[in-house]
Amino acid sequence: MTNFFRIHGDNIVECERIVKLIIKETNPINIKSSLLSPSTLIYTLQFEYYGYYFSWQLELLAGFNKAGRVRWENNIFTSLQSNGCFL
Repeated sequence: MTNFFRIHGDNIVECERIVKLIIKETNPINIKSSLLSPSTLIYTLQFEYYGYYFSWQLELLAGFNKAGRVRWENNIFTSLQSNGCFL
């Protein structure tokens, strides 16, 4: 079963830095990258970690806040907070 994770950042560089940290820590057996849309990059990783097998899909969502300017219909911080996020 694949687990899906969304990585939000002000720009693609921030998102890619997090992906590099995840890749470094998990040392994947297989990595694929593709475009979900012209602005959304996806990494699919399969790896073994402490004897357990994982399949993750990382969706990179860059440019969500831009210093308070309205860029998207919904405020990501409101959605995160309503789902129990502590950030």
